[in-house]
Amino acid sequence: TPTVISGGVLTAFTASSGIVSTSQSFTASAVLLTDSLVITAPTGFEVSTSAGSGYATSIKLAQTSGVVSPTTVYIRMSTAATGNPSGNIALSSTGATTQNIAVSGIVYLTPTTQAINVNFSGTTIAQTTISWTNGNGSNRVVFMKAASTGTALPVNASGYTANATFGSGTQIGSSGWYCVYNGTGTSVTVTNILPVTPYIVMVCEYNGISTSETYKTISSTNNPNTFTSSNSTTFNYSGSINNFIIPTGVNLITIDAYGAQGGNDLCSSGYNYGGLGAKMTGTFSVTPGNTLQLLVGGQGGNDTNPCSRGGGGGGGTFVYSS
Repeated sequence: TPTVISGGVLTAFTASSGIVSTSQSFTASAVLLTDSLVITAPTGFEVSTSAGSGYATSIKLAQTSGVVSPTTVYIRMSTAATGNPSGNIALSSTGATTQNIAVSGIVYLTPTTQAINVNFSGTTIAQTTISWTNGNGSNRVVFMKAASTGTALPVNASGYTANATFGSGTQIGSSGWYCVYNGTGTSVTVTNILPVTPYIVMVCEYNGISTSETYKTISSTNNPNTFTSSNSTTFNYSGSINNFIIPTGVNLITIDAYGAQGGNDLCSSGYNYGGLGAKMTGTFSVTPGNTLQLLVGGQGGNDTNPCSRGGGGGGGTFVYSS
């Protein structure tokens, strides 16, 4: 009796809309055949005996003296697949019982609503915080470029690794658009930006998982949006040491250091305000990547016994290189 033999279990396929999925494989063989072994894929799938080419909705494996030796057959979702295609791969031949291998998949569609309102806050000479309002994708990816115009165009079925240190995440080709965020949130703080430099940021919604991403790349309200980094950073009293990393491309900085104001004294006629602290200004050669440590002085304590002895002295401000 002609007999068809199949082997292998397939997991669910995933793909971006309009793009073939990665392939999986199974084995097919037969004995006592009088005709070719025909392998037919269900709608939305295609088969081949080569992983990289020759895909069709059905293929034939010729028999020799009734035998089809064990053959690796590849299957993938086709560009025509939509929704959640499923069915059976049929292995058939004249007079033989057809063998079926179940197959299914998911095709991810482009989100219909893009993220909007890209905004910037806390911008300094070295970093900024980016926020936005999400669209209806399952995730979103944020790209940033040192420029004032342009549009980010991520490629479907391509993953982008985020890094909030600008220039360290995955770049879209050689476009200068770097991935600074990839996830489900609404904000990211980006570091390693240059002083007084224009940047443009775009948030792209997407659906899908790794190798199946489907991106929305159209512009929307305030997306993309631009900002220009600052030429200064201000540190206020916090009671602890602040660290400042010298940004890339900066070799000379000017520091304005202010001593803290003295404490106040409350008399019957009103406040006697403490005197202001001294100010010192200097310009220094620095090395990008080095860290300056800053301790900002706090205001002196107020006199709690009016008109008796005056408030306390203000604290000094110190800057030093670690």
